[in-house]
Amino acid sequence: MNPQHKVPSARVESVAAGEVALLRVAGKIKIGAGEMVLRDAVEDALKRGSKEIVLDLKEVTTIDSSGVGELVSSYTGAANRGARIRLSGLPAKIHDILTITQLITVFDVYATSDEAIHSALSRQHGEPDTRLIVPVERTPEGLFLVAEEESPRIIAPILIDTNRVLAQSVLREPESLYRLPPRKFEEFIAAILEDLGWEVNLTPATSDGGRDIIAVVPSEIGSLLCLVEVKRYRQDRKVGVELVRQLYGTVAHEEASYGLLVTSSSFSKEAMRFEQAHKYRIGLKDFSHVLEWTRRFCRESP
Repeated sequence: MNPQHKVPSARVESVAAGEVALLRVAGKIKIGAGEMVLRDAVEDALKRGSKEIVLDLKEVTTIDSSGVGELVSSYTGAANRGARIRLSGLPAKIHDILTITQLITVFDVYATSDEAIHSALSRQHGEPDTRLIVPVERTPEGLFLVAEEESPRIIAPILIDTNRVLAQSVLREPESLYRLPPRKFEEFIAAILEDLGWEVNLTPATSDGGRDIIAVVPSEIGSLLCLVEVKRYRQDRKVGVELVRQLYGTVAHEEASYGLLVTSSSFSKEAMRFEQAHKYRIGLKDFSHVLEWTRRFCRESP
């Protein structure tokens, strides 16, 4: 057993469990020391080369929005380094928070640490993985009111915006954009554009007609219709001119004012030349633009 990482509000005990790193978390995961101790413990496990990490949360008494963000950051940071984090023993309150913020669908969740460790070892040895899938209802706004315990007798409401939690995680680990599911990346971009004051309508995941987002952009000369196509690509996969031409055709067909193609990657030279030739009808936004939008999104958080 390794020494414990201790702070007044939280502690993480690192336990050797064969090829799996088991981190037993207890206390309060809150802004400041509580989130730092979790971050440090996960980082230590990754530095030791652990590819399977189990966070046993059964003794966690409190988690706030900053703590939720740290869970997401730990997950994406581990994934970017080829590792996987599993959660076990969720107390009812934490399970409820992760469920209503839809994060329960992101993590692998198990009733006990033994089940999580068994699943991790099975995956390493090529056996089928057994994940506890918890269905959740989604809301279009992505905003959830959660009761956060400030003291044993005072319950204060807090508002958790999952897109802002994700944005904070992206600023800590920019490469996590490449790990997002394509649909989640579309939802994230839609939230950012809405924050800019656009009226946003996210199209269905299938049969989107060549545009993922239909947006009305207010201006001094009237409202403009903008069609947005979103591509979550790997860092080494550039968006080619074919997709840009396709969006241009959709803009013309639907008589829209403008077309915007947003990607987590970058664009080919041919795509950028096409943009310059049609700069009043088409715009291209790459990884650097998305990060700048994300910084603004976080700065203007309520």
